Amino acid sequence: MITRLGGGLAVLLVAGTGVAGVALADDPQPGPMAAAAQEIAGSTDHRDPTVLTAGLWSDRLDPSDAGHYFGYSRVAENTTVHVAVFATGAPNDSITIETFAGDVSCGSATASSPYASNGPEKVFGATVLVGKQGSSDDCANQREDLRIVVSRGSSTGDLEPLPIRIKVVEEQRLADQQEHLDPERGSLPEPADVDPSFVAPEGAASTHTIRQGELQYFPLDLGWGESLAAEAVTASLAEQGIEEVVGPELSLELLGPLGVPIDDGLADANPADSLADDEETTVFTGLGPVAYRNRFSSDLPYLPGRYWVVVGLAGAAPDDEPMQIDYDLRVGASGDVAGAPRYRGGERAFLIGPDRWSLDPSGAANLSADDDAWPARRWGALGLAVFGVLCLGLGGRRLLRR
Repeated sequence: MITRLGGGLAVLLVAGTGVAGVALADDPQPGPMAAAAQEIAGSTDHRDPTVLTAGLWSDRLDPSDAGHYFGYSRVAENTTVHVAVFATGAPNDSITIETFAGDVSCGSATASSPYASNGPEKVFGATVLVGKQGSSDDCANQREDLRIVVSRGSSTGDLEPLPIRIKVVEEQRLADQQEHLDPERGSLPEPADVDPSFVAPEGAASTHTIRQGELQYFPLDLGWGESLAAEAVTASLAEQGIEEVVGPELSLELLGPLGVPIDDGLADANPADSLADDEETTVFTGLGPVAYRNRFSSDLPYLPGRYWVVVGLAGAAPDDEPMQIDYDLRVGASGDVAGAPRYRGGERAFLIGPDRWSLDPSGAANLSADDDAWPARRWGALGLAVFGVLCLGLGGRRLLRR
C-alpha cells in the first residue's frame, strides 16, 4: 500500500513477507578502513615510483616524508581513472593527491582531518578524477602512464606515521560520448534543479548503543538515480539517567563508494548537534540522486555502489568517564534506478582490481546490469527484517542544492 503525504512524499507501507524494505543490520559493520587492502611501501624517489594497479592499497606516510610516488598504467584508451586516498587521523592532519600524465598536471586535491579534541578520529580523504569524458583537459584522450604523488600537510611534524588507503578505479569509456553527454540530445540526466530541503526517512527505526569516542558504520547500496536520507534521534540526557547540562556532540557523516566523505548537498542539513539535558536531539543528512553528470559539479554523488552512514559520538575529556547513550537510526534509499550510462565494455564498467571488472566501483555491492537486482541486494546487505521504504516523489522536496 502506498500512502501519499503532503509535499509529494510517498511512503511504502510493507506488511508480511516477500516484499523488500529498508532494514538496518542488527549491529554496525566494519568501515572502509577495515577493508582488505594490499600492503605496499610508497617510493620516496620520484625517479622510481611504486607501481599500482586498480584496487585498494595500504601505505603509511611518515611526517618527514616529502611525498610518496606511484605510477599507474591505464589498461585502455580514453578511460577515466579515479584516485582516492583516505585515512583516520588526529586534528590538523591533511592529505594531498597530485596526478600527472607525462609533464601535464591532471588534477590535485587536498583534505584535512576534522577537528575532534577528544575523538573520535573520523575518516577524511580526497579524490581526483583523471580524464573526465566530455571535458577538455589534456588527460582525457590518451593512454599515457599516470604519476600519482601522495603527501601530508606541512603542519604534521609532531604527529605519528599515518596509515592510509589508496583506491584506484579505472572507468571504461562511454559507448557513445555524444549520445550521453551532448547538451541537446544527451541521454544522461542533468543535475536536477532542486529544493535544498531534507525529507526524513519513514518506517521503523533500529536502536543502537554508542559510547563516547566511538564511530559506527552502516552500509547502504545506491544505484544510478537513487537518493539517500539518514536521521538519528536520541532521548534527553535526563531521560537516559545522565546528569549533564550539555552532552557530547552526536554526528552523522556520509562516505562514498571510494571510501571518502561526501558533501551532503543540503542547505538545511543538521549533521551534528550536542545532546541536551531536557529534550531529544535529532541529527539528519542525505544526498542524491546519483548521476553520471554530477562529476562535472562540485561535491555531488557521481558513482553508484556502497555508501556508508557513519554515526559518531564525541569523546570524553581526559578526566571524565565516557558516557554511553541509546539512539534510533532511520536510513532510507529512494528513487528509481535510472540514468545508467552505457559503457563500451558493457558490464565491464569499472576496473576494481587486476583483471576484475564490475558495475560497482566500490567492489562491495556485487551488482548486475539487471535493475531489479539492485533493491534486493541493497536490503539484503542491511539486514533481514522488513520495514518501510522511503520514496521521494518527483514533486516533493529533493536532496540536492543548486
